[in-house]
Amino acid sequence: MGQELGEVFTELSNQLTWQFWRWSQFEKLFGSDESQVTVLNSTAPMFFGTAQDLLWLDTLLGISRLAGPASTGGCMQRLLYYLSESAKAGASQK
Repeated sequence: MGQELGEVFTELSNQLTWQFWRWSQFEKLFGSDESQVTVLNSTAPMFFGTAQDLLWLDTLLGISRLAGPASTGGCMQRLLYYLSESAKAGASQK
């Protein structure tokens, strides 16, 4: 796989794992049962409303990082594209 491609693959794997975890938390808290949302809202509406917004926005931001511009502010973004291009470059060298 090569070091550079391996690093990109590892970063992509880590990002996808965190995205899956965040989405799972969102689903468990806010997407599975309306009665649960009612309990959360009656217990601490401001806290759980903020948590819902933050988990939702963090999920969207994570997706945009995977598919967005190739780099922003010096940070590598768009990992799916970069992984694909690195794999093609590695294959053409063989």
